[in-house]
Amino acid sequence: MIDDAISTLILFLCGVFLVMFIQRVCNRQPALKHAFPILLFCLTLWSLATCFSIDYHIRQGVEYDGTAHDREAHYIANQIKNFNLHSSSWMVIGNNGYRLFLGVFYALTNAGPVAIYGINAAFGYLGMLLVLESSCRYFHAKRCPAILVLTAMALPSMMLWSPKNLKEGSIIFCIGLIVRWFAHPTESKKAFGDHLSFAFGSVLLFYFRPHIAAAWVGGMAIGAAQPTKSLPKAFFASIAFLSIGISAFYAVEIAKPGFNQEVADQGLTETMNSRYETRMHMGNTAIYRQTNPIPVGTGLMIILLSPPPYLWASPPWLILGLESLFLTSASLASWMLTKVQRLQLVRDSIVIGSLYTIIFLAFFLTYSYNVGLAVRQKMQVTPAILLLLAAPVFQAQHLRSRATKRLSDSEIFPESSTAK
Repeated sequence: MIDDAISTLILFLCGVFLVMFIQRVCNRQPALKHAFPILLFCLTLWSLATCFSIDYHIRQGVEYDGTAHDREAHYIANQIKNFNLHSSSWMVIGNNGYRLFLGVFYALTNAGPVAIYGINAAFGYLGMLLVLESSCRYFHAKRCPAILVLTAMALPSMMLWSPKNLKEGSIIFCIGLIVRWFAHPTESKKAFGDHLSFAFGSVLLFYFRPHIAAAWVGGMAIGAAQPTKSLPKAFFASIAFLSIGISAFYAVEIAKPGFNQEVADQGLTETMNSRYETRMHMGNTAIYRQTNPIPVGTGLMIILLSPPPYLWASPPWLILGLESLFLTSASLASWMLTKVQRLQLVRDSIVIGSLYTIIFLAFFLTYSYNVGLAVRQKMQVTPAILLLLAAPVFQAQHLRSRATKRLSDSEIFPESSTAK
């Protein structure tokens, strides 16, 4: 069939582009030159995970949220082809916005749903690679350890959820673009393309999930302004955070009319409890309720230990639970055991921005009653955790390099070294 042929071609082009992009990243980032085989191995794992998702959800027909997205997107595509799509249908965000994007894609390409899995997987992989490259560039890494490359590029949650016909792959890509802009080295000037990619990533992320955009752009903006005495820089950060917060407020109202007023009347916890009652039979993952959730605190527990151990009976939840445990343990070990200047590092703008982002997202996750949704939205915190994990590793490399250079200089110029 024509749609299968087009989908196969799109999958092939995605693979070729990814290999070329990996080669380019390894060439321009010295810390990742040795990592080309590892990145290709991770790409192979992503490809296998994508094939599994295609077989499970398309070939076997196992329905999930993406099935509704695809069904609605094909309806929108037919409306577009017949020039019968109402103008109000273009003014949507969230799930409806994603379905509109899918519909436009189907109308323009006549591709089948298989292509979406390849594109979403490519977006997810690119997003994580951009985060890894940005951390290496920002912290002046000499060599990115293989274990850190595997941690960033072979997380089961990323490979499991990104390819699906959901928003996760695109969102991770948008986060990668945002991190790339904020983690640009201060000694080099941003190019026009950097600003353009940042604007594209921010707007698209806001279009798909306004609260995630508010957390990432707002958190990173606060981090960028925190350690500086520059009034223009602080003013920009304040305006950016205020604008994204106000925009997110109105976006929530567009996506869920009446939700803000309901929160104002009943309180956030009561509102979420009442909505839980109406959603508990939708899907198969809305299976637990928070008891007296603590703002931020409960969300942090979801980030650090979700899914909870009592759900580890099934293999998928066991893998995701062990992943959370590994990331949490590795991050703590990186900060506690690595010999770094912690006080100096904790003042770094990217570290501060990552912490603020985690706090903001923890607040949103506090009121998540759906395990599947919590795991998916926790993925959008993972880049911030990886930045915190990488910071001590790369600073330790930088300190060792300086110490080695100082020792070398003292051996070459012993008299001047003694004088100093």
